[in-house]
Amino acid sequence: MPKKLSELEPGDTVMRWLVGCTTPMPMLVERITETRIICAGGWEFDLATGMEVDEEIGWGPGGISGSWLETPDERDGGFAE
Repeated sequence: MPKKLSELEPGDTVMRWLVGCTTPMPMLVERITETRIICAGGWEFDLATGMEVDEEIGWGPGGISGSWLETPDERDGGFAE
């Protein structure tokens, strides 16, 4: 069964997609909170939507974002797009 964002654990690899790019950036999950996925380098993403969260520039759920996460299984399993 494909792994979803809600099933991630520290040590998992996720794919960060940037608007306008055709190749994702692999990222390592460092920790999970009740609402966030924290990746190596301090990158934060919303656990429910995968949207990048950056309060300084106004990115996050319920608004806009320039990047988002998917698990490799979501992309391969046809969950994305």
